[in-house]
Amino acid sequence: MLNFYHKILNNKRLISFLLAGYILTFLFGSAIFPLSLGYFTLYPNLIFILLIFGIGIFNLKIITNKVEKYSLIFFGVWLFYSLCSIFFVEGRADAIIDFRSILLFTLTVYNIIWLKNYFGIDEFVKKINPLVFSVYLFLIVVGLVEYFSGFHFEGNYSQFILERPEQNIKAAFFLFDNVNNFTTYIIGIGLILMTLNIKENNLFITCFVLVSSLLYSYLLDAKIGLIACTIIGLVLITKILSKKYYFSFNAPNKSVFHIILVGLFGVCILFNPIINNSKQRISFEGVKVSTDTLVIEKTAFTSKKSIEDKIPEGLVLIKDTANYYAHTLKFHYGSLNFRKAIFLNAWELYKEKPIFGIGAVQFRYSKKIVKQKYYAGTIQNPHFWFMEILVQYGAIIFCGYLLIFLISVFKKRFSLFLRINSILVLIVFVFASIMPSAFLILDINWLFTGVFIAVTNSLT
Repeated sequence: MLNFYHKILNNKRLISFLLAGYILTFLFGSAIFPLSLGYFTLYPNLIFILLIFGIGIFNLKIITNKVEKYSLIFFGVWLFYSLCSIFFVEGRADAIIDFRSILLFTLTVYNIIWLKNYFGIDEFVKKINPLVFSVYLFLIVVGLVEYFSGFHFEGNYSQFILERPEQNIKAAFFLFDNVNNFTTYIIGIGLILMTLNIKENNLFITCFVLVSSLLYSYLLDAKIGLIACTIIGLVLITKILSKKYYFSFNAPNKSVFHIILVGLFGVCILFNPIINNSKQRISFEGVKVSTDTLVIEKTAFTSKKSIEDKIPEGLVLIKDTANYYAHTLKFHYGSLNFRKAIFLNAWELYKEKPIFGIGAVQFRYSKKIVKQKYYAGTIQNPHFWFMEILVQYGAIIFCGYLLIFLISVFKKRFSLFLRINSILVLIVFVFASIMPSAFLILDINWLFTGVFIAVTNSLT
């Protein structure tokens, strides 16, 4: 049996195949060939995760980096804590689902760290880079085809996407249930590519990620995405100003770089919602309500002032929602007020149990039992990754998680260039986590975390 295991372990072609299988199927998740086993669904990507973990778990000795060891210990503690919390919370069914997410999160981080140590950082990056880029390119192309044709590959939302008022009905893209998740994956996979190429100072990758993220953030009206693009633009600036690419060029080449730099960063600033406080592109002045349906008449480039005049400014307490029509309240709020309400609700819950948290997925459960203070529509999750951890798992788990990234970025052997780029990538990652309702369940989060830990702790 031991000889059989060593044969598998020494078969680099097999391990490379499993790595490729995992990367090429992670985008699809359980959407292809799923087999339901109650609380557990078996699918190709999960099979690859389990196979890689099954091979790597008996080869822990190759992981020698202290930060990587700490990371794996932390995720083990977090997993155990999540399992224990199931028995002490009211929303047990939701907590079981959350435990599954943390289990897969832990397995993914372990697999990436183990594979990096197995192949070595250079060979690992060489193998995974074209795989991730292929997935990224595939997602970009599919998204453009769906947006401009109205054809939805999954079979849902077949009505022409350009004719849908996306502020009201989030037209899905590809395998994602709304445009926020789709944009998160566009930016998230781009960040993985930037992390894999962080030492090489690859301008093409950074420019490609910036243009793709900017394109989809604008098309899908993702304001947080547009802010993230501005930070990606800062990453591009740091790369251009590095000695390798800038000071070695003559005056004409520098001029070309200046034009490209000003152009790309100028576009980011132009569409940044913090600076450009433009009116929303879709309005809802023509609202008709019936008992079973809500019909929206789309009028481009107009305000929604006539609706806002009917209700007070600011947030609305849940106890006061009975005084307003649900559809009017929803349209009045807008994205900013929804996020304010979610954040304040989360903070109120955090103050109840700041050290150990309220329990896995109990933010969603508090919504079900109407325990939250402010009206936040139908949104059931914190809508912010850090707050999702802090509220539900407490300050201890949150600080342990944050410490992984701080140690990875601020270690002594890091050059100033690598440190600045790593910090900016993490800031973009934080903004990306704000877009989806829940971030813990998304495998783009698991993969990015594993890649960031593995790569940054292998660079000097």
